[in-house]
Amino acid sequence: MSKNLNGVFSKFKSAYLQSMLIRILNALLTLGVAVLLARLLGPDEYGKYAILLSLATILGIPFKAGLPRTMARDIAVSRTKNDEGTIRVIIKLGSQVFILLIPLIILVSVGIWFIGFEVAGVTFGVLFAGVLAPILAADANRMAVMQGLGSAIRSQVPDMLIRPLGTAVIVVALMLLVGTTSAEVGLIAYAASTLLGFLIGALMVRRELGKLPQKSPTESVSKTGFLVSVGTMSLLGASTTITGNVDMLLLNHFGAYDGAGHYKVAMAGLAVVVLGGNAVSAVAFTRLAETVPTGDKKKIAAHSDQALKWSILFTGGASLLILLLGKPVIGLLFGAQYSDAWLILVVLSIGFTIAFMFGQGPDIASLSGSQPPAAFCIVLGIATTIGISFATINSLGIIAIALGSMIGTITRYALVAVVIRLSIGVDITIFGLIFRKVTQDK
Repeated sequence: MSKNLNGVFSKFKSAYLQSMLIRILNALLTLGVAVLLARLLGPDEYGKYAILLSLATILGIPFKAGLPRTMARDIAVSRTKNDEGTIRVIIKLGSQVFILLIPLIILVSVGIWFIGFEVAGVTFGVLFAGVLAPILAADANRMAVMQGLGSAIRSQVPDMLIRPLGTAVIVVALMLLVGTTSAEVGLIAYAASTLLGFLIGALMVRRELGKLPQKSPTESVSKTGFLVSVGTMSLLGASTTITGNVDMLLLNHFGAYDGAGHYKVAMAGLAVVVLGGNAVSAVAFTRLAETVPTGDKKKIAAHSDQALKWSILFTGGASLLILLLGKPVIGLLFGAQYSDAWLILVVLSIGFTIAFMFGQGPDIASLSGSQPPAAFCIVLGIATTIGISFATINSLGIIAIALGSMIGTITRYALVAVVIRLSIGVDITIFGLIFRKVTQDK
């Protein structure tokens, strides 16, 4: 009996479960913010908010994808070597690259605006998104440093808890101050809360660094190699980020701002589905960052299998709840005007549930040097999404975009899993897990 109880308590000590609990709390807070914004803004303005946020996310790809992935990987490698001096050098170099990227992103935004690209019906929308991009991405780099230092759980607190709470408080304060709400007001509140989370997170990083002894680096850090890594990591991150935001850009192209509002509500529900996979990924990346460079296939497979089982458990359970209860819950929380979001949500959740069965492909690709072929596979997934959307938009409406996203997501996860199998010789999918389990039992 005591052995069974110890087994139960050991599950609660699992980093995967702790990460999941943080993500559940984040999902509840984020859902509350989504309900608040959706009701305050209405479908049209809420759709514009979603489109502008997606564009800002895409413009921030070098900040939020290439740079943090490179820092997390290199810091983790240095930590396993007890090379505290090199860790400090990597963090300093990453900060310098971040600052250098800011004027480049703003310049790109100005160029896009100059040629007349209009976003969400807002004349200066692309400029607005360009200024927001580095602000929204700042905390990703702070989180990457903490993950590299082995603090996978604590690294999530500013982003998962402070950001949604801050957004809710600030948007209400701004509404009372200016007397009205709009997509721009919502984005300003989101950016301000992100900045607050970053500042608190920076204090957490400072505390973690304070635990490290002051040592000289034992290895030199190549600036050229670091920048090349940021570029290749950005390639993988770009394809992944665009995949997650291409839906909104398609809705912007078709001028379906009201539909974008419904789609954004569906995305809020989808966050409940993917939170399990994201929570697992946050922990798995830290563990895989220490294991993949060693080339130990058994350890890589063991970490991959553990992450896969948790992902399937969380994602499958959430999808089932959405299928059964999603429609009445959307009506209760968001109102009858958003009822069309349920079918979009069902399609998207099915896609991610199936996709997560193909394992932690993008994470392992970024750690094993397989970013270019993995990025190409993700681009094929994006092309699939776009192709299906354009082919079926006239007959299916905005459901066409959800269908395209579902098939595109499954495609990219499956193809990246093939790349991992070819590059490191490990099948990270559900099929590999089953094969290992069967052969082990024999």
